[in-house]
Amino acid sequence: MPSGARTKGMPMERHEIKSRVDAKLDAWKRNLDVMRVKVDASEGDEKTAYHQRVAELEKQHEELRMKAAQAWESAAETDEKWDSVVEDIEKALDEWTKGAARTRDDVLQ
Repeated sequence: MPSGARTKGMPMERHEIKSRVDAKLDAWKRNLDVMRVKVDASEGDEKTAYHQRVAELEKQHEELRMKAAQAWESAAETDEKWDSVVEDIEKALDEWTKGAARTRDDVLQ
């Protein structure tokens, strides 16, 4: 299915695409907050490693959020640019999510 397409074949509106991506970023912010609390409460050798992993994910998350905000703003002018921006943002978010999910699973086990 093409990026930004609905299952019924109607393209999503720009605000719907932006809202969907922003909702994913917000959900991951909450996940990161839970992970941070769990790591801060943990003890032992893994605490330092997990703390570093969560801190790096938080940094990457903020960079991704800023990249998305800048992309939405710059792509508002043309459809061609919009399609490219949506594809780039969704790909970056999907790739980041895979790594973040592995860390989340390790931390919250």
